[in-house]
Amino acid sequence: MSRLPDPGTATMTPAQRAILDGRGGRATGPSAVLMWVPEIAVPADALIAMLRNGKLDRRLYRVMCMTIARRWSADYVFNLHAAGALEAGVPAAVVEAIRTRAVPPFTRDDERLVYELVTELLETHQLAAITYERAIAAMGLEHTIELVTGIGIYSTICMLLRAFDVTVPEGERQLP
Repeated sequence: MSRLPDPGTATMTPAQRAILDGRGGRATGPSAVLMWVPEIAVPADALIAMLRNGKLDRRLYRVMCMTIARRWSADYVFNLHAAGALEAGVPAAVVEAIRTRAVPPFTRDDERLVYELVTELLETHQLAAITYERAIAAMGLEHTIELVTGIGIYSTICMLLRAFDVTVPEGERQLP
Protein backbone atom coordinates (compact mmCIF):
# COMPACT_ATOMS: atom_id res chain seq x y z
CA MET A 1 0.00 0.00 0.00
CA SER A 2 1.48 3.30 -1.08
CA ARG A 3 2.25 5.96 1.50
CA LEU A 4 1.17 8.68 -0.92
CA PRO A 5 -2.18 10.44 -1.16
CA ASP A 6 -4.63 9.13 -3.75
CA PRO A 7 -4.51 11.69 -6.57
CA GLY A 8 -8.14 10.91 -7.33
CA THR A 9 -9.29 12.28 -3.98
CA ALA A 10 -6.42 14.52 -2.78
CA THR A 11 -6.41 18.28 -3.02
CA MET A 12 -3.84 19.25 -5.64
CA THR A 13 -2.23 22.46 -6.79
CA PRO A 14 -2.69 23.46 -10.43
CA ALA A 15 0.93 22.45 -11.12
CA GLN A 16 0.42 19.02 -9.57
CA ARG A 17 -2.83 18.56 -11.51
CA ALA A 18 -1.05 19.57 -14.75
CA ILE A 19 1.59 16.88 -14.20
CA LEU A 20 -1.06 14.25 -13.50
CA ASP A 21 -3.14 15.33 -16.51
CA GLY A 22 0.00 15.24 -18.66
CA ARG A 23 0.27 11.55 -17.79
CA GLY A 24 -3.28 10.79 -18.84
CA GLY A 25 -4.63 11.11 -15.29
CA ARG A 26 -2.45 8.24 -14.02
CA ALA A 27 0.78 8.45 -12.12
CA THR A 28 2.71 5.22 -11.66
CA GLY A 29 6.25 4.43 -10.63
CA PRO A 30 8.39 7.46 -9.84
CA SER A 31 5.76 9.81 -11.29
CA ALA A 32 3.46 8.81 -8.42
CA VAL A 33 5.99 10.39 -6.05
CA LEU A 34 7.49 13.24 -8.06
CA MET A 35 4.15 14.70 -9.19
CA TRP A 36 3.67 16.04 -5.66
CA VAL A 37 6.67 18.36 -6.08
CA PRO A 38 6.49 19.80 -9.61
CA GLU A 39 9.72 21.75 -9.11
CA ILE A 40 11.49 18.39 -8.88
CA ALA A 41 9.25 16.45 -11.28
CA VAL A 42 9.80 18.67 -14.30
CA PRO A 43 13.63 18.67 -14.34
CA ALA A 44 13.75 15.01 -13.25
CA ASP A 45 11.46 14.05 -16.13
CA ALA A 46 13.72 15.96 -18.53
CA LEU A 47 16.82 14.16 -17.26
CA ILE A 48 15.12 10.75 -17.39
CA ALA A 49 13.93 11.44 -20.95
CA MET A 50 17.44 12.45 -21.98
CA LEU A 51 18.89 9.25 -20.56
CA ARG A 52 16.12 7.11 -22.06
CA ASN A 53 16.96 8.58 -25.47
CA GLY A 54 20.66 9.16 -24.85
CA LYS A 55 23.72 8.08 -26.75
CA LEU A 56 24.52 5.13 -24.50
CA ASP A 57 23.71 1.86 -26.26
CA ARG A 58 20.22 0.70 -25.22
CA ARG A 59 21.52 -2.72 -24.11
CA LEU A 60 23.95 -1.03 -21.73
CA TYR A 61 21.32 1.41 -20.49
CA ARG A 62 19.00 -1.51 -19.68
CA VAL A 63 21.74 -3.51 -17.94
CA MET A 64 22.47 -0.42 -15.84
CA CYS A 65 18.81 0.06 -14.91
CA MET A 66 18.21 -3.61 -14.06
CA THR A 67 21.36 -3.79 -11.93
CA ILE A 68 20.30 -0.74 -9.91
CA ALA A 69 16.70 -1.95 -9.60
CA ARG A 70 17.87 -5.33 -8.35
CA ARG A 71 20.13 -3.66 -5.80
CA TRP A 72 17.14 -1.72 -4.43
CA SER A 73 14.57 -4.53 -4.96
CA ALA A 74 12.55 -2.08 -7.04
CA ASP A 75 10.15 -4.31 -9.00
CA TYR A 76 8.61 -1.48 -11.02
CA VAL A 77 11.97 -0.38 -12.45
CA PHE A 78 13.25 -3.92 -12.89
CA ASN A 79 10.14 -5.08 -14.78
CA LEU A 80 10.17 -2.09 -17.10
CA HIS A 81 13.84 -2.44 -17.97
CA ALA A 82 13.92 -6.24 -18.12
CA ALA A 83 11.36 -6.16 -20.91
CA GLY A 84 13.34 -3.41 -22.67
CA ALA A 85 16.59 -5.34 -22.20
CA LEU A 86 15.20 -8.39 -23.95
CA GLU A 87 13.96 -6.21 -26.82
CA ALA A 88 17.41 -4.56 -27.05
CA GLY A 89 19.14 -7.93 -27.32
CA VAL A 90 20.30 -8.65 -23.77
CA PRO A 91 20.14 -12.43 -23.37
CA ALA A 92 17.33 -13.79 -21.21
CA ALA A 93 19.91 -15.67 -19.09
CA VAL A 94 21.58 -12.35 -18.19
CA VAL A 95 18.23 -10.77 -17.26
CA GLU A 96 17.33 -13.78 -15.11
CA ALA A 97 20.73 -13.83 -13.40
CA ILE A 98 20.45 -10.16 -12.47
CA ARG A 99 16.90 -10.77 -11.23
CA THR A 100 18.02 -13.62 -8.97
CA ARG A 101 21.29 -12.00 -7.90
CA ALA A 102 23.33 -14.70 -9.61
CA VAL A 103 26.49 -13.98 -11.59
CA PRO A 104 25.27 -13.00 -15.06
CA PRO A 105 26.63 -15.14 -17.93
CA PHE A 106 27.65 -12.22 -20.11
CA THR A 107 28.73 -12.92 -23.67
CA ARG A 108 29.44 -9.26 -24.42
CA ASP A 109 32.29 -7.46 -22.71
CA ASP A 110 30.52 -4.08 -22.75
CA GLU A 111 27.54 -5.46 -20.83
CA ARG A 112 29.88 -7.08 -18.29
CA LEU A 113 31.75 -3.79 -17.88
CA VAL A 114 28.54 -1.84 -17.24
CA TYR A 115 27.32 -4.42 -14.73
CA GLU A 116 30.66 -4.40 -12.91
CA LEU A 117 30.91 -0.59 -12.92
CA VAL A 118 27.37 -0.15 -11.58
CA THR A 119 27.90 -2.81 -8.93
CA GLU A 120 31.24 -1.34 -7.85
CA LEU A 121 29.92 2.20 -7.63
CA LEU A 122 26.84 1.17 -5.65
CA GLU A 123 28.82 -1.05 -3.28
CA THR A 124 31.94 1.06 -2.70
CA HIS A 125 30.68 4.56 -3.58
CA GLN A 126 33.68 5.06 -5.86
CA LEU A 127 35.35 3.62 -8.92
CA ALA A 128 38.75 2.03 -8.79
CA ALA A 129 41.23 3.50 -11.24
CA ILE A 130 41.20 0.30 -13.29
CA THR A 131 37.38 0.34 -13.61
CA TYR A 132 37.42 3.99 -14.63
CA GLU A 133 40.15 3.37 -17.20
CA ARG A 134 38.27 0.36 -18.62
CA ALA A 135 35.11 2.45 -18.97
CA ILE A 136 36.90 5.33 -20.69
CA ALA A 137 38.71 2.94 -23.03
CA ALA A 138 35.54 1.04 -23.93
CA MET A 139 32.93 3.81 -23.99
CA GLY A 140 34.71 7.16 -23.96
CA LEU A 141 34.24 10.03 -21.55
CA GLU A 142 30.80 11.16 -22.79
CA HIS A 143 29.20 7.73 -22.45
CA THR A 144 30.88 7.13 -19.10
CA ILE A 145 29.44 10.41 -17.80
CA GLU A 146 26.02 9.44 -19.18
CA LEU A 147 26.29 6.04 -17.47
CA VAL A 148 27.26 7.47 -14.08
CA THR A 149 24.53 10.11 -14.34
CA GLY A 150 22.08 7.30 -15.06
CA ILE A 151 23.29 5.41 -12.00
CA GLY A 152 22.56 8.47 -9.90
CA ILE A 153 19.06 9.19 -11.22
CA TYR A 154 17.95 5.56 -11.28
CA SER A 155 19.25 5.05 -7.74
CA THR A 156 17.17 8.06 -6.75
CA ILE A 157 14.13 6.65 -8.55
CA CYS A 158 14.49 3.32 -6.77
CA MET A 159 14.91 5.06 -3.40
CA LEU A 160 11.72 7.06 -4.01
CA LEU A 161 9.78 3.94 -4.92
CA ARG A 162 10.98 2.11 -1.82
CA ALA A 163 10.68 5.04 0.62
CA PHE A 164 7.13 5.87 -0.44
CA ASP A 165 6.14 2.23 -0.88
CA VAL A 166 4.83 2.81 -4.37
CA THR A 167 2.42 0.02 -5.18
CA VAL A 168 3.43 -2.66 -7.66
CA PRO A 169 0.56 -4.91 -8.71
CA GLU A 170 0.97 -8.35 -7.17
CA GLY A 171 1.26 -10.08 -10.54
CA GLU A 172 4.16 -7.80 -11.42
CA ARG A 173 6.34 -8.65 -8.43
CA GLN A 174 9.26 -10.57 -9.86
CA LEU A 175 12.15 -9.93 -7.52
CA PRO A 176 12.84 -12.59 -4.90
